[in-house]
Amino acid sequence: LEAAKQHADHLRSQSAKWQQTLNDGAQDLTSDMDHDLRLRIRAVVAESEAVLDDNDPAEMWDEFEQWLHRRIGYDLSAHHQCIAQRSNELARLVAEHFAADEQALGVQLDLAVPTIAARGLRDDLHLRRTGLTGSALAAVRGSYGGLLMFGMVGQMAGFALLNPFSVLVGIGLGRRGLREEKKRQLTQRQQQAKMTTRKYLDDINVEAGKTSRDTVRRAHR
Repeated sequence: LEAAKQHADHLRSQSAKWQQTLNDGAQDLTSDMDHDLRLRIRAVVAESEAVLDDNDPAEMWDEFEQWLHRRIGYDLSAHHQCIAQRSNELARLVAEHFAADEQALGVQLDLAVPTIAARGLRDDLHLRRTGLTGSALAAVRGSYGGLLMFGMVGQMAGFALLNPFSVLVGIGLGRRGLREEKKRQLTQRQQQAKMTTRKYLDDINVEAGKTSRDTVRRAHR
């Protein structure tokens, strides 16, 4: 009877230890994987915005979109591989509590990489260049302002409204206005593309975060 009592006490002690190891390990795993996913998404956002800052989205959006899909797919796959690795390490720690009994647990973890459903990048994005008419209007506005201003100054000095100097200045200001308009439109396209990318990755983060926590919970069970 004494031996049976000691054996029962031993089993209760082992049960408390392995459950404590499992529960603490699962909580740590959930926290670490949430942090890992946030860091990965943040890195993709930073890299995406750097690419968009250096290029015109209207010219390279198709290539950028393909790259982004491949990049986020790689990071999500690596994230779930990390979950599988950490889960196996946790299972090994839990199994050590039973090493003295030499009993095979026969637990098989099947943590397949899930598919993350998210809308496409193009759903809220409309990139287009201003046509020839819009560019011409920008140049005309700049030229007209220059002609008017310097022409009036010339009249005060006794010259005609349209003199060679005012015409040259107007043409120069028109070209400057055209360059500034193109730069403004490029900046607008870049900002729109970055906002679309951030929203897309935010949607991915929400779905991937839930899937990650569900995977850890399934491994815990």
